[in-house]
Amino acid sequence: MSLRVGIPILSDKFLCFCNVRNAKMYDLDGDEMNICSVAVVGGGTMGAGIIYTISNLGVPVIFKELNENLVKKCQDQVNRIYASAVNKGKITEEEMKKGLKLIHGDSDYKGFEKVDLVIEAVPEDVVIKERIFQEMDRICKPEAIFAINTSSHLI
Repeated sequence: MSLRVGIPILSDKFLCFCNVRNAKMYDLDGDEMNICSVAVVGGGTMGAGIIYTISNLGVPVIFKELNENLVKKCQDQVNRIYASAVNKGKITEEEMKKGLKLIHGDSDYKGFEKVDLVIEAVPEDVVIKERIFQEMDRICKPEAIFAINTSSHLI
């Protein structure tokens, strides 16, 4: 069964698996979950790659950075990722245009209250990560899934 191929995402309600090839998520019972919109906190290298991947799957994605300069820097990085994918023949110009239209960045959490999935992509600082998840818990709808992006912290 290919259910467990993809990205494991742990929520306080359940563990689900995101199949990045078809933009579908499944709970542990194998039931498909509807993920119609995604938010990313942090627009650095990792955040830009996540934003590209989600938007390239046809899912609207909003992202938050600390200020407008960093918002622009992230958007520029995503544009470069898309341009590289076009140059390598991985996607068409039309697919790039469609994907880029699905992205909106800001320096606040506007729109986060509506998303189905929030992916954190901030520096490896547990204090920052904890603060972000506290803010997300306050802002997001109760059924939203929070995903942590970490390589060095135990969760």
